[in-house]
Amino acid sequence: MITIRRNNPGNIRKVTGQSWQGEIPGTVAPNFVTFDTLVYGYRAQIKLLNNYVKRGYNTLDSILNRWAPPSDNNPTEKYIEFVSQKTGIGPRAAIVADDYNTLSNVALNMSLFEHGVQADDGTLTAAIKTAIGILTGAAQSIVEVAKNNPIKTVLIIGLALYLLSD
Repeated sequence: MITIRRNNPGNIRKVTGQSWQGEIPGTVAPNFVTFDTLVYGYRAQIKLLNNYVKRGYNTLDSILNRWAPPSDNNPTEKYIEFVSQKTGIGPRAAIVADDYNTLSNVALNMSLFEHGVQADDGTLTAAIKTAIGILTGAAQSIVEVAKNNPIKTVLIIGLALYLLSD
């Protein structure tokens, strides 16, 4: 299992008066949120990205200039180029609100840029195998999967439905 600092794949900063579901309060990282699981870290990152899109920051260029501005000594242009190349989304291509497939792809590749590793590296193949196993009754129960990782459960169910569709 790859570890992401603070279970915070997007390096979300603390904001006074704001708390996230799954956030561990009073942690030692003074500027960044710590989540109790990676699931909650990705949930917060994807939710925040979706809020950006809804507020008009709907391109990689505008999202990442806000997320990691050059004024904070971030390599923002390299960040934009990296995420664009990895996702296949042009820097100025519009991203649609509530498109969680796209937002998840952006979040995973932001994590790769932020931490040098992708927290869910290789999960797609595992999710497909698990989805097929669940459909054939050969895998662990969906309840166990949900207990351990709700985001993977949703992905597995979605993949299963996709694989069964015409």
